[in-house]
Amino acid sequence: MTERLWRYPIKSTGGELLQSAQVDLRGLVGDRLYAVRDGHGRFGSGKNTRRFRRMDGLLHLSSRCAAGAGEPPVLFDTDGRAVADPTAHLRAYLGRDDVEPAREGAVSHFDQLPVSVLTTATLDWVRRAVPDVPVDERRFRPNVLVRTPPGTPPFVEDRWIGREARLGATVRIDFLRSS
Repeated sequence: MTERLWRYPIKSTGGELLQSAQVDLRGLVGDRLYAVRDGHGRFGSGKNTRRFRRMDGLLHLSSRCAAGAGEPPVLFDTDGRAVADPTAHLRAYLGRDDVEPAREGAVSHFDQLPVSVLTTATLDWVRRAVPDVPVDERRFRPNVLVRTPPGTPPFVEDRWIGREARLGATVRIDFLRSS
């Protein structure tokens, strides 16, 4: 059973909790469609890789899809206020003059796959493993948090590789392992 739906219009920022979502072949419409890009073309993230550059603090900001189709998302500051000029705010907040929000082009903003699924069993396991640390599910960037029954083992979502699930009447998710 779906517990919560999340969308992250600007990659690595806190997302928006949804009651429902449109889905296309890319995933949830508007999810990670934008990212914070630096002057070297790398995207802001919580880690350093070939495509991503660690930019601490992005999780403390949030973003929402704009009301009008095709408009850039709205960026919110750490107090939850909409930012008038996202580029200027990001540059001041991150202390870098080479960052800007960038719409996805030829290079995907997804880490691996277009829809991320997490179960409450796995989340509960993480909370038990680090009892003195507050664990917010958004840290793991799930699009779908699945409520699992008591006694479900953690990481059960790994067992779903090669299987299919349905969300509602029209959405089918094929569970794949990214290489």
